[in-house]
Amino acid sequence: VQFCKTQGIKAFGIDIEREQIEWARNKWGLDVCQASVENFQPGYSFSAVVMADVLEHVWDPVAALINIRSILEPKGFLVVQVPNLLGIKVPPGHSWGVPHHLWQFNQKTLTRIIVENGFEVISSSTGVLGIIGMYEKGFLSFKEQLYIWLAKKFHIGNRLMLICKKNDYK
Repeated sequence: VQFCKTQGIKAFGIDIEREQIEWARNKWGLDVCQASVENFQPGYSFSAVVMADVLEHVWDPVAALINIRSILEPKGFLVVQVPNLLGIKVPPGHSWGVPHHLWQFNQKTLTRIIVENGFEVISSSTGVLGIIGMYEKGFLSFKEQLYIWLAKKFHIGNRLMLICKKNDYK
């Protein structure tokens, strides 16, 4: 939301945590509200929705996707990023399971749930973003560089990203 604001793009954000909403409003002056992705009903539609590291946290991913579809304009876009169950984990075991990640996805399962809930997948990729501690120290070790190279070469990055378009026929 902050990036969009700096680019002059109207954006709106939601979070279930009141503290996060207050922080976004007070620190950045962002247009945000407290709501769950499964139940958010703004009263208007969006041309695009970005869910970065969200779907694995919700109680009901199907309900979340159905709701997102209902608030998207015809032919609206959905960008979904989740941890890649089959990707290399750094640190090892990171992003596995409860209490933080209620769901795990690989390319096949994420694509299936997206398509079954009224979206067409336009693009899919894996990446190496969000590797805890890797960039904070200012350099990459040989092991980290090797990890990035392997992840890109074999499409086994720690993140999956799908760019989707709403199917209007469902």
